Amino acid sequence: MSYVRLFIFVEGDDDERFFNTIVKPRLARSDYLVEVRRYREETPKWVNKFIKSIKGMSRSIGADYIFTGDIDSMPCVTAKKKKLQKEYRNVEADKIIVIVKEIESWYIAGVDKPCCKRLRIHFKASAENICKEELYSLKPKRFDSTVDFMIELLKNFDITTAKKRNTSFDYFVDKHL
Repeated sequence: MSYVRLFIFVEGDDDERFFNTIVKPRLARSDYLVEVRRYREETPKWVNKFIKSIKGMSRSIGADYIFTGDIDSMPCVTAKKKKLQKEYRNVEADKIIVIVKEIESWYIAGVDKPCCKRLRIHFKASAENICKEELYSLKPKRFDSTVDFMIELLKNFDITTAKKRNTSFDYFVDKHL
């Protein structure tokens, strides 16, 4: 059996935790050898060289990449893609997944109403515009840290629920999972 190396570029710790816990196991079942890499810790020059090497590998041993970024304060997905491509010139637009609004919205999107009730957090039908600060404010006092709370959300994560509650997650799943 041959595997395709798939590199997923993410911004930070929360993104890395999400992709390693939710995405990587599902892609690994699809003949991918997945590596999640934080790119914000590297220089754009280094990232550009790495992307170039992946493109070279794709011709010889089979490799691909996904490049993620939160939409943050950008007005639309296209603007965010252009901003990322300006900084990381070797990244192709069709390889970019823009997370609306931030990765924290994907965490909460995957938790259904009964789980929210059990965790004692407010359930919203849409998780589109959840930002980091809003997710952190939902953390029940019984959790020692925000990371513990986020790990609990991942333990209860349901892809079908997340697809219904967040369109950028739905798009990602339809395109890659």
